Amino acid sequence: MSEFSKHDFVLSFCVQFCWIIFLILGWQLGANLTICSVQCSSQCFLGTCIPGSGHCYEGCRPGYQPPLCKTVCSPNYYGRNCSQRCSTKCHLSRCDFSTGFCISRNNITDLRSIEDSAPEESSSDDAAAITVTLLILLLLTGSVSLVLYRKKCQSRQQEELLPVTPGTEDTENEASYYEMQPTYTSNLGEFTIINITDIRPSRTKAHSDAVNTPMTMQQLESYVTSYNRDNLISQFKSIQNSATATTYVGQSGPNKSRNRYTNICAYDHSRVPLQVTADTTQSDYINASYIKGCGDKIEYISAQGPLATTVNDFIRMLWEQKVEVVVMLTKLVEHARFRCEKYWSDSGETMFGAFQVSLVSAQSYTDYTIRTFKLQKNIERRHVVQFQFTSWPDKGIPDSPWALVDFQRRVSALKTTSLPVVHCSAGVGRTGTYIALQNIVNQAMTTGHMDFFNTVVRLREDRTHMVQTAEQYVFLHQAAYVAILSQTGSSIFNANNGNMSSAMPVSSAEQNLFIEQEYKEDDKNSEENKRDSKVEKGLKDKPMYSRILKYAPYIRSDSTDTNNYVDATLLSGLRRQDQHILSELPKPTAVKDFWRLVVQYKVALVIAFEVDDVVTDSTIGCYQPLNTDYPFYCANYKIRSEFVCYSKFWDEHKMEVHVNYTKTGKPPLLHTLSHVKARKVWPLPESIAALLRQARSHRLQENERILYMCRNGSNYSNLTYCVNMLLDRLEEGVALAMPLVVGAVKSIIPGAVRSLEDYKSLYQAIQIYLETTTNIVTGQNVAGE
Repeated sequence: MSEFSKHDFVLSFCVQFCWIIFLILGWQLGANLTICSVQCSSQCFLGTCIPGSGHCYEGCRPGYQPPLCKTVCSPNYYGRNCSQRCSTKCHLSRCDFSTGFCISRNNITDLRSIEDSAPEESSSDDAAAITVTLLILLLLTGSVSLVLYRKKCQSRQQEELLPVTPGTEDTENEASYYEMQPTYTSNLGEFTIINITDIRPSRTKAHSDAVNTPMTMQQLESYVTSYNRDNLISQFKSIQNSATATTYVGQSGPNKSRNRYTNICAYDHSRVPLQVTADTTQSDYINASYIKGCGDKIEYISAQGPLATTVNDFIRMLWEQKVEVVVMLTKLVEHARFRCEKYWSDSGETMFGAFQVSLVSAQSYTDYTIRTFKLQKNIERRHVVQFQFTSWPDKGIPDSPWALVDFQRRVSALKTTSLPVVHCSAGVGRTGTYIALQNIVNQAMTTGHMDFFNTVVRLREDRTHMVQTAEQYVFLHQAAYVAILSQTGSSIFNANNGNMSSAMPVSSAEQNLFIEQEYKEDDKNSEENKRDSKVEKGLKDKPMYSRILKYAPYIRSDSTDTNNYVDATLLSGLRRQDQHILSELPKPTAVKDFWRLVVQYKVALVIAFEVDDVVTDSTIGCYQPLNTDYPFYCANYKIRSEFVCYSKFWDEHKMEVHVNYTKTGKPPLLHTLSHVKARKVWPLPESIAALLRQARSHRLQENERILYMCRNGSNYSNLTYCVNMLLDRLEEGVALAMPLVVGAVKSIIPGAVRSLEDYKSLYQAIQIYLETTTNIVTGQNVAGE
């Protein structure tokens, strides 16, 4: 038995077993037993040793000599109990005493030791020792059983069964240590891949039995709508990283510099190895991990954002793993710090080691960008589609879950046959939250239940710190609620169909229930839009949007103006932030503010409802010429109007805005725009479809905006905006659930889409538009070359 003698083995076994027996007897009989202890070496396997001698009775951790495990292995040996010999191919037959990696003259790891020392043969003395041990075991077991039986009989009538409340179970972590297992390989053509399913660490008690957390959709709704934040934060704090996983490879020698952060590297059992040959000095380490899905099947690769020194290895990994999809959840630079090395080219071709990377296509949207790369090695070519989400700050959360859910659904729509690579900067916080969201949605769709706690626990068995902050854990619940809510119905449509046949029937009971659930989520979101106390003072007569100033436009003062606030809301377009503006019709005292907004924000198209009510409603200000013969004056603004055309539902004028900056010395300015006014509102779906058919005939420049107006800035404006957004997506060929667009708007404007009738109007307006318009142009496949 190596240097650890068989006599010590027998002694350690007996002492260990007897110690347990005495503890059990003391607990059952109410005795207070005092057991002497000894300070064990921190390198003892399982951290335990024989009382008195200090000999580690389970041997040593890799790299230390028994029996005390306080001395590192002698040269030429490595592994547990220093029982394995370094490879003869290593320089001077020396290797890392822990991992067995060869150390070359310049201390660079180049080869893995493959010549392990042969196991020692058992002697007759070993058999005798084991026989004596078994006899002692039988005697002690019989004695303990008798005592326990008597004790049980005495207390049986006093026992009570108490209910176990979720979250009250013992969460003390049982000490256990993961022992490195041999590498299993299987050959696939010219490739050799590691089979990690056979070397997965066992789950500790703290992780597997900590809390009973599966919940139904109704329970999740209660969690989210009541916003039980403290409970979720407390739950998150009880989640630990794996107590059994090792990081020998990632922390050894030169591999340390391959980690972006010193405390985050790949576990040994789940790391993604790069392919190396015996005649190369390259390391097989990259900071990337295989991640399980809902079951035990590996479904993702989680990775850190590549460094300048590892970007070639990152491309190697994409090639070797035959990756088809990369999900990137970070920007290249955040807060003036590099978060990820760029591993693609915006134009032309770029070499990354032996691989040539060129950009095939790129499509930019408000919250994400989709790129297609071509990877080439020698004459072989492959395509990789990258989805980059750009609205998620490091260690933070997106402003609302709707954009991320839309992004997640866009990624999931592209079917692939290989593992997707998901990365941010460290590859744990945003990456862990995204993968957890995907797993939770899959759980809900397949079982009807979700288990957030154990989902994160399982992720951390494969990679450290997955879902890095309590804020991300809380956001995970909100995002999952939105994702599942938006998938409960089949409210998906595509312009390729030419009709709404794939949409959910707007009169179904399922639709009504769906909208009720969505409204509850919207109410929760609306409560989070608090007024900014610093700017609330003096704005009490600005009724509608003062509590959502985060999205309010800022207008510069000209001449003697002192107010920079205007009653409007900036909303994102499909491809650009703040491309749309929602506003109420200007009040008599705010007409100049209206024109300041139009000019400064380069509004090129105004879609207006209820304008003619100015004749009977004194709260609406006149902001345009009453006829085309005379201009309209407001302070230093002169507006001329020219009639263009009209229909049953609308009329259109072209307007010229002349701005005179005499008091500031700036030269005069001329601004032009199109003004489409609704002549009648009802029936609403027909009116919206007709106005948008005319409005969408105007092609705006990249920096121009659309302004929607109605009496209160909400009733008709937000519905028209929603339909316009959906039509933009249809032209891109994007299948989309209606709740994603509506939910995003309601998270900013809680009063938007106020009723089931409004919600139905959106479907009806799109259906009418598609039936009466033939120039819908659908987008191309993002994976195409």
